[in-house]
Amino acid sequence: MSRKRSLHRMLVKRIVLVAIAVSAVVSAVVIQRERDRTARVAHDRAIIRTATLNVLLRDQLDAPGLGDHAEIRRTLKAIAYQGSDLVYGQYVLARVLDPALKEVATVAYEDPAVIAPLVRHVGTVPVRHPEKENAPDITPVRIDGRHYFRAFVPLADSRGRTAAYVEGFFTTTPEQQRAARRNILGSVALAVGIVLATTLLLYPVILRLMRQLERLSLNLLDANLDMVSVVGSTIAKRDSDTDAHNFRVTIYAVRLAEALGLDENTVRTLIKGAFLHDVGKIGIRDNVLLKPGRLDEQEFLEMKRHVNHGLDIVGRSTWLREASQVVGSHHEKYEGNGYPGGLKGEDIPVLARIFAIVDVFDALTSHRPYKKPLSYEETVDIMRKGRGSHFDPKILDAFVKLVRPLYDRYSTADDTGARRDLETIVDRYYKADVATFLE
Repeated sequence: MSRKRSLHRMLVKRIVLVAIAVSAVVSAVVIQRERDRTARVAHDRAIIRTATLNVLLRDQLDAPGLGDHAEIRRTLKAIAYQGSDLVYGQYVLARVLDPALKEVATVAYEDPAVIAPLVRHVGTVPVRHPEKENAPDITPVRIDGRHYFRAFVPLADSRGRTAAYVEGFFTTTPEQQRAARRNILGSVALAVGIVLATTLLLYPVILRLMRQLERLSLNLLDANLDMVSVVGSTIAKRDSDTDAHNFRVTIYAVRLAEALGLDENTVRTLIKGAFLHDVGKIGIRDNVLLKPGRLDEQEFLEMKRHVNHGLDIVGRSTWLREASQVVGSHHEKYEGNGYPGGLKGEDIPVLARIFAIVDVFDALTSHRPYKKPLSYEETVDIMRKGRGSHFDPKILDAFVKLVRPLYDRYSTADDTGARRDLETIVDRYYKADVATFLE
C-alpha cells in the first residue's frame, strides 16, 4: 500500500510540474504575442501619422530653422490626437526635433500627473537614428515601471532631405491592458486544462505502465540483493562454516548507523558493504584462511591482500562500487596503524569506522574453527581497551550503549532468525518506497 501511494505521489508531482512548465511557456508566448501586436500597432500609427505630419509641415520643413514652431506644435497636436479613442493604444507624448535633436515642439495626451514621469525621463532615452530613410525605429522602453514603444522617424523636406525628426511614445490603453491580462489568463487556463484533461485520460495507462516498471525494478533489485547476499554468505561460510556472521554484523551495523543519525542512502551503502566486507577472501588460500593457529608474517601479508582483492571485485560493478568504503577500509585503525592505507581518525570513512567495531565484536563473540567465543563482558572489556586506538571513541561509546539487547537476541539465535530480521531491514531501506528509485 505504501509503495502504491508513493507511486501515485510521484505521478501527481510530475503532472503538476508539467502543468506549471506548460503554463510558464504559454504565458511567455502570449505575453510576447501581445507585445508584438502592440508594436505593430505602434509601427502602423507611426507610419500613418508621420506621413500626414510630413505633408502638413512641408512649408515649415522647407523654411530656415523649421519656420513657425507654434504652427508645428498646433499641427503636431492635431495629428497626435487623431484616433485617440481606439482601444489598442495611443501616442501619449510626441516631439518634433531639429536635425541637432533639439526640441522644437511637444504635445502630451495624458493627464499631466500621469505624463510627468515620461516627460522627466524622455531626454534620457538614447536616440537611435533609423537605419533607412522614412522607416520608423520602434523600440520598447520601460519608464517608472510602465511599458512604452518609442518611435523615432525622420521628416523630409520637399527635396527629400531629412529636415527634422518626430519622436513618439506609444502605450496601450487601460482597456487593452485588461484585455491582454484576460487573454493571458484565458490561454494559460486553456493550456493547463488541456494538460489535465489529457492526463486524466492517460492516467490509467500511465499508472499501469508505472506499475509494470515498478515490478521490473523490484525484480531487478531483488536479483541484485540476492547476488550480494549469496556472494557475502559464500565467503562467510568458507571462513566460518556459517553465514550468520554476515547477518549479525549487518544488523549491528545498521542499528549503530541509525543511532548515529545517518541518512537512508548512507545506510543502504553500509548494508552493501557489510554483506561484502570480506569478499576478497575468495582469493586467499585455504591453508592461510582456515589456519587454526596464529598466522606467521608471510601468511599475514597474504591475508591482508584480501582487501585489495575485495576492492577489485566490487569495483567492477557500478551498483556495488560504493561498498568499497567498507570493503577497503574496515581494517584501518583509528590511531593510524591499520591496513591497507594506514588511515587515521576521521580520514577513515565513517562506514568503515562503524563496521570495524561491529566486525570485531562479532568475531570475538563468535565460535570459529580455531577459537572459542568470548563472553559479552570479556569482549566489551577488550574493545574498550582499543577506544581511541583501534576504534573511533564516540562510535564505540554509542555501540556499547545499544549492543547488549542485540547480542542477547542474535548470539544464540540460529541463522533463520537473523536472516528473517535482516530481510525486514533490507525491505525497509530498499523496497518501502520504490518510487525513490524510479525518479
